[in-house]
Amino acid sequence: MGVRSRLLRDILSSLKYIKNLTEQQIRASLWRGEGVLYNIEFDPRRLQELLVDVCPVGLEILELHVDELYVKIPWSQLGTRSVLVVANRVNVRFNLRCGDEDDWREVIGPMLRKEREKKQ
Repeated sequence: MGVRSRLLRDILSSLKYIKNLTEQQIRASLWRGEGVLYNIEFDPRRLQELLVDVCPVGLEILELHVDELYVKIPWSQLGTRSVLVVANRVNVRFNLRCGDEDDWREVIGPMLRKEREKKQ
């Protein structure tokens, strides 16, 4: 792998969300603003810290693996176009801890309401 792949690996690894990233897992063209990461394993503890404000209380992420993560960065149009991130084949293992049925309703109820609102 070249210097660019090593640099990209070092940058992504410094984020601390991806575990054990190697150069072989990266295919990227920095000039085109495109890249694919393969067989990515995320650090569940770090991810939990990142998502603490959006995950319901009682949801513990145990494992998260993405087979393919595609990223497209429109370098020349960053102010007007969005960065595209597509994750293919995402596997998540988690625990949902609820003491009783009332706790379950408190945790799951808001999630179900949000989902219903999206469909309407």
